[in-house]
Amino acid sequence: MSQDTSFNRTALAPAAQALLPAAKGGWLAGFGTMLGKELGDWFGTRRWWVQSLVWLTLFNVGLGLVLFVAPQFGSPDAHGAGGADDPYLFGLSVFFNTVALLGPIGMIILTQDEMIQEKQSGTAAWILTKPLSRASFILTKLLANVVGGLVFVVVLPGLVAYGEIFVASGLAAPPLPYVQALLVMLLTLTFYTTLSLMLGAFVADRAPLLAGTFGVLVGGLVVSQFVPNARYILPLSMDQVALALVLGQPLSPPMIYELITAALFSVLFTVAALWRFEDEEF
Repeated sequence: MSQDTSFNRTALAPAAQALLPAAKGGWLAGFGTMLGKELGDWFGTRRWWVQSLVWLTLFNVGLGLVLFVAPQFGSPDAHGAGGADDPYLFGLSVFFNTVALLGPIGMIILTQDEMIQEKQSGTAAWILTKPLSRASFILTKLLANVVGGLVFVVVLPGLVAYGEIFVASGLAAPPLPYVQALLVMLLTLTFYTTLSLMLGAFVADRAPLLAGTFGVLVGGLVVSQFVPNARYILPLSMDQVALALVLGQPLSPPMIYELITAALFSVLFTVAALWRFEDEEF
């Protein structure tokens, strides 16, 4: 009897060792591999040209219409201060205002399923059985979407808009302030991207995520009509900040405060997403 017990223990020892949980490779285990996968979703499929077409159409076709077509028909909106008589200021205003409004809406739509769909489908649970930390899972999604937003929502349309405004006005925006203005637009997109990912870590359905993100965007715009200072707590007037930078105007204290709070909220949303996802059970 003792011999049988000894034999069984010896035979089962390799199997028991094979079932031991793999040791984690650190807080950012699997970061590089996961980042490559997430960036591949943006740049390794047809998504890159679809996104290019969508954002160039939304921003640059519309800008071209108001700069070149509307003045030919004597549109009242294209005349007067900042209009056809000043296509440089008008073009900059239209471009930054459009990016600041439609850019966040687009990023919310693009990121709404980054967390929720993978949790609902079981993909997240399967991926996390690999040598991948939960922090890497969150951070790579954030970084890939910020890079995607930078390339397709900010830089590509921004370069085309730069040329459109130059052709329409004969004036070229100073390159460094223009780049700074585009970075302000990127900060705006980052705020809503991190908000979307955070809510995706906390909720299990799209409805509350969309309600929360669009509630901040649309609700903030409505509230700011009655409480003007609210626009400096949330990134609701970043187009004005970007325009001031390009025009070489000093930023007012509320504008500086808006930049700081947008950055701080983006960090806080990311930390909250990391904290919540660490406790997520699959």
